[in-house]
Amino acid sequence: MLSKNSLTTMDKNFDGFVIYTKTNNKNKAYAIVSENYECKAETSKIPEKFKKYIVPIEDKRFYNHNGIDLKGTTRALLRNFANLKVLEGGSTLSQQLARNLLKDNSKTLIRKIRETLIAFKLEYKYSKDEILNLYFNNVYFGKNLRGVRSASLFYFDKEPEKLNTNEIVFLITILRGPNYYLNNIEATIRRKNMLSELLYKNHKYSYPQSLDSKS
Repeated sequence: MLSKNSLTTMDKNFDGFVIYTKTNNKNKAYAIVSENYECKAETSKIPEKFKKYIVPIEDKRFYNHNGIDLKGTTRALLRNFANLKVLEGGSTLSQQLARNLLKDNSKTLIRKIRETLIAFKLEYKYSKDEILNLYFNNVYFGKNLRGVRSASLFYFDKEPEKLNTNEIVFLITILRGPNYYLNNIEATIRRKNMLSELLYKNHKYSYPQSLDSKS
């Protein structure tokens, strides 16, 4: 954690603190403080790679449904029933956004109904690109961090648009279960490399990258 002596300003327009330093007489976002409260630093500059990568990973029919993917939900239910445990959630990105807006992770029918209704409303009100922007500004990244800007500043001391491909895929890797993956490096490596291979097969990568890739 940075010492308070190194801080020049702290931006409190967010639910947390964004740390700024001065470079060439200009304030530059450097990192974010996350303690016992939730930090949410929003940005209008969500890198296109985040949007391009998240769809084949989390919701490959995102551009073809109106908030609910009946095919994906049915597949998840059948697989979970066959294995007698939850292996797939079946939630679309719109449903995941609704859940993040509700801030309710309870596994109840009432929550699922509310989540579904909000997903329909989001699809009616916003374009697909706007939904992706909202998603990345509200998704949870562990460490009390909400939104991709908070995660980018906290984990990499960079604004999201400055992240390289490997850093972007790392953040997408942990968002499925940040509290688990941040404490299980081997599981993180396996999932990150699996996602890299998936993106490669979907022509989103020019070449599959491992967790310790530099590009």
